[in-house]
Amino acid sequence: MRTIIFLLLLLNYLFLFDSVASAQSTRPLPGQTEVPPFRLEVGYDFTTVLRFPSPIYPSDRGTQQVIAQIEPSTSNILKLKAGERNFSPTSLHVYTHDNRVYAFELVYAEKPSCTTYDLSQLESSLKNLPAAGSSPKASAYQLATVCELVKFRLPFLQLADHRFGMGCRLQGIYLFGDHLLFDWELSNTSNIPYEIDFARFYMKDARRVKSSSTQQTALQPDYSDAQTLIGGNQTIRYVMAIPRTTIPDNKEFYFELFEKNGGRHLSLRIKNRHLLKARTL
Repeated sequence: MRTIIFLLLLLNYLFLFDSVASAQSTRPLPGQTEVPPFRLEVGYDFTTVLRFPSPIYPSDRGTQQVIAQIEPSTSNILKLKAGERNFSPTSLHVYTHDNRVYAFELVYAEKPSCTTYDLSQLESSLKNLPAAGSSPKASAYQLATVCELVKFRLPFLQLADHRFGMGCRLQGIYLFGDHLLFDWELSNTSNIPYEIDFARFYMKDARRVKSSSTQQTALQPDYSDAQTLIGGNQTIRYVMAIPRTTIPDNKEFYFELFEKNGGRHLSLRIKNRHLLKARTL
């Protein structure tokens, strides 16, 4: 009996050792092998059309709740539509005849902000952009192009402020040359439209002596999103770019959003730990 128990314990130990060794022998894929997905809104009453720069193969969807069809009259246009309302976010991979793969995260939207995309224009835009770190001075056109592309990135931050039916959420920070790009989600859950008067970044003293004034230093954006009106029950992506910076020990860094002819002002404190999560474009 003791021999049987000993053998069982030995087998259990060997199995546990093998599992630990296998886990330790695995490693994640390098970051440069990742294909970041684009965020794409799909609706039930709307058809989203994607035009690719080369012919495509049948796409790989994460769920059957999304209908994907290649346009019969051509070989490089894909039509998407929600088969059910309010489906959970899912993936889509499209493979082209020139051996490229396009990755998307599909999210449901009752009324998508855009329904037609020409990805051949995306290719030409990317070809004209400097490589990361190779050209610190990006032109105004290049900066604007990158800021628009950021809107398709997946969120990875969750810093938010909500009040008066308005929500402001920092979804991501990106490094492009000598600029930091801030990707905001602005949501209006009220029926009253929200018009942006202005948005600003500034540094201020972290502590001030009683009866002394607080010093504020504004950081002027080199790019601000052109869309300034958020309709009732509408959500938009809003991107701004400022010169690259970090926060000194004796300073605090803030973002503020002001409503035109209104009082629904929003404010968020951004810390160094948020800035250090910036992803390179």
